[in-house]
This record gives sequence, structure tokens and C-alpha cells, in this order.
Amino acid sequence: MRFGIIADIHGNLEALNSFLALLSSKGFDRLVVAGDVVGYGADPAACLETVLQHDPVIIAGNHDWAVSGKIDTEYFNDMAKQAIDWTREVLSDDERERLDDFPLEATVEGIRVVHSTPVVPASWDYLLDQDDVRRIQSEISGITVIGHSHVPFVYGCDADNDEFHTDPGGYRLATQWSYVINVGSIGQPRDGIPLASGAILDTEEHHVELLREPYPIDRAAEKILREPLLPDYLALRLFKGF
Repeated sequence: MRFGIIADIHGNLEALNSFLALLSSKGFDRLVVAGDVVGYGADPAACLETVLQHDPVIIAGNHDWAVSGKIDTEYFNDMAKQAIDWTREVLSDDERERLDDFPLEATVEGIRVVHSTPVVPASWDYLLDQDDVRRIQSEISGITVIGHSHVPFVYGCDADNDEFHTDPGGYRLATQWSYVINVGSIGQPRDGIPLASGAILDTEEHHVELLREPYPIDRAAEKILREPLLPDYLALRLFKGF
């Protein structure tokens, strides 16, 4: 099966639509959303509606559950809190309930999907680089798909070796290795590349492709700047990819 995998949409409808068009052009069988449909961006309701139209495998991100009220915002930074408060106000009761119903993790075709870390998903810890994943190497098995850090990578290992890739492109998955695949962020990439990020994972071909796609940043940023309760920085950072 070919999975189109996205995460951390964060209310950025322009990025979401552009990336879904890319996935459609390449062909995929099922959409997987690894958390955080909302938060930061100006179109939370439209992003939620758009992904649900695809009947996705979808799990909760920390922003999704913070907006629904399932977790508190104590550990969020001030800008994130402001965006969560705004998002909570603009969503309907039904939309917040949909976010609340998202599970913490899911497994499909043997692929585990969590938002933050495969060790303790509810800790919302960040996996940013090779050293981070090496620290949990003994606790991973099979293929796990994550997001949360907004930094895409493919990490693979067996008992003796490991490899770490961040560049867009295709990577063969060894059948006896374990993998953590971070698909990065659709709506707010943080690796210095201001392009929407996601992946296609082909379980029959044992292959993953990290993808990047341009989108109309000006339009997404302008919508944020029009909202007085959303910090301007949430718009400006989109141009930097950080």
C-alpha cells in the first residue's frame, strides 16, 4: 500500500492543498495524518474539513488536544498559547469534539503512527536529530511514523548499524531494520526550508520518499496577519522555514 503521510498542518490551508495536490499527482492509497491539524495558522476549520474528507488514518497532536481541552497549555510557549486560544474560539463545538476524539496513536498495515516519540507518545518529547533517535534505538521496532519536531528525517537501524537521512528523495527500507520516519511539517517547517514537507511510504516496495512542495506563503501569512489575536511572528516565520 502507498501511504501519503503528512503532519503538523497547523491551520495552513495553502500548504495543505498544495501538498495534497502533489500526493495526488504521485498516487497514494491512503492518507495518514500524524497529528496537529490545527494551531498557529489561520484556517483550522478548513484544514480539519479537508483532511477528514480523505477518510484518513489520523492521530492527535499536542495542539489538537490542547485546542479541544484534553490537555492543558502550561508547557506551551506564549505564542502557541495565543494561537490555541484563538483556534479554540473559532472552531465549533463539533470541530473541537472531533479533535478530542483523535487517538494518541494508531497502527495500519504494521506501520505505527504517533505524533511525538514512539517511547512515550503522551510525553510530547521531540526527536530532532540522529542523536535523539539513537538514545531510544533499543526501544524501537518495525516502522514508526512521527511528526512534532517539524524536521523531516529517515532513521534506520539494526543491532550493529544505523543511518540518518534528511534530504528530500527516496530511500530503500531494509526488511530487517527498524525505522523512525519524521515527515516534517506541512504548515510550519523548521529546518530552514520554507516548503511544505511530507512523505510517501510504500509498504510493498519497502520504500519511503521525503517530499517538499512550494505553496503560496504570501497568502497564508496574510491571513495570519489579518487576525489581531494571532502573533505576527507566526506569519513571518513561514518565509524562513524556521
